[in-house]
Amino acid sequence: MGILENVIERIFPTADIMTAADIYDELTFIDPDARFNQPAPEPWVAFMIGSILSMFTVIWWIIRVIALLEAKGLKKETTKTKASTDETTDLLNAGVIEQPTLLKLKSACDPQAINLFIRVMISAAIDNDLNRFVIVKYSAMSFIFLAGIQLDYSKTLTAMIVLYTFASSLEIIRVILGFNSVVHDKDQDQGQIILSSNVMKKYFQKFMTKDLQPKNVYEDLGRNIFIVIMIFITQFVLISFVCIDILQSDLTRCPDGTKGCPVGGTLGSWCFFILGIFMALVFQLGPKTNFGESEQNPAYWLRLFLVSKNEKTNLTFVDDMKGGKVKEIILCRGDYRIWLRFIMSFLINGVGFHILVHALPLQIAFQSSLTGVVFRAVGMMYLVDLDDTPGYKLTVTTGKTEEVQDPHERKNDNNVSTIKNAIHETSALLEKLKKLVPAEEAEESDNYTQICDKVTYDAIKSGPEVKDSDKGTHKYGSTAP
Repeated sequence: MGILENVIERIFPTADIMTAADIYDELTFIDPDARFNQPAPEPWVAFMIGSILSMFTVIWWIIRVIALLEAKGLKKETTKTKASTDETTDLLNAGVIEQPTLLKLKSACDPQAINLFIRVMISAAIDNDLNRFVIVKYSAMSFIFLAGIQLDYSKTLTAMIVLYTFASSLEIIRVILGFNSVVHDKDQDQGQIILSSNVMKKYFQKFMTKDLQPKNVYEDLGRNIFIVIMIFITQFVLISFVCIDILQSDLTRCPDGTKGCPVGGTLGSWCFFILGIFMALVFQLGPKTNFGESEQNPAYWLRLFLVSKNEKTNLTFVDDMKGGKVKEIILCRGDYRIWLRFIMSFLINGVGFHILVHALPLQIAFQSSLTGVVFRAVGMMYLVDLDDTPGYKLTVTTGKTEEVQDPHERKNDNNVSTIKNAIHETSALLEKLKKLVPAEEAEESDNYTQICDKVTYDAIKSGPEVKDSDKGTHKYGSTAP
């Protein structure tokens, strides 16, 4: 392994620094025979694992890019003559329409072609549509950083912060490029956008209806801005404390009580780092992110920016704190309220989340007890959950020309629809039960069914008074209590 060690030495020169191995050699352990106090594997082991996984990641990413380029008609002009119906999406309707793709642009150097090409490369890198790709990609970088921590702790941390800030910025770049790629019809206020991947299309179409459901306080335009800023400051300060704590020292305490143990320098700390990689993957691909959804929710922000681009469009919501009063948010092109919340969301759910997730293995490696591992893992990931609460449902309206339905009427309509569906299912079940009833009981059963059907349907249509011999008179279908 002499060649590999020379390569590592060129990347991480260790002539003038104290490596984890150097610090380990100067330690006097309380229990030197303990398994967790044994020296960690050499840095080239983690570096080799990370390099192999990185090679697979790059090849896999190239394959994903080529597949998306072919799907968008950018790779082979002879294979397609027009867009398939899943490539372009109407901005104001939930349906998908056929629209000429970039095949009909003047050249491959056309700005729109370059725009889509960049978004395709970003999507191929950051979309969590395939769990195996995410696992390989994250593990590759984590093992390389593990090798770097064993060689030069401070420089590796700097590289981690820079890299994951850039990785978070890819979502912003994709949203802004998508916003600028809209092609408007000359005679209409509507426009079309070519989405960069099926993942983006799937999430984008969730917000193509008139009702937008925010997932956190930054997306909720109906939430008071002062509350949003307070939550942002709290999260920003707490995440900053974590970063400062990590940067202060590369030494920890071993499980036997020995102080001054290097992070990643003992077998116990090295194994805890590997355990942290697994935990971070669980947070990225498990229920925490709704099984792989981006914390930054780029499709929601893209939809919101496109809504604000049309100056005739407003948002309405029901303010429960004001007695159910319907409020209206008048949007304008480049609305500062959207941009302010978007930036705050980027800093917390983008940069903050990436730093916490990718620093989780390092934080786990700092621990000297199993209970400390539990507290650290749960506590760190809770920081990015402080803003996660469903907000007011925002309804997209087209200004004065569109009548806003009263929220109570909308709720009643939804209730009627739910009751009708329940009646249909109940009727089907009663038909099955009638076949099981003996012949002598069939007539009585039929009478009961007719009474139930008549009362229920009448209640939905006109809200009559139905007399009950035991409970008196009740009014159905009324909104009054």
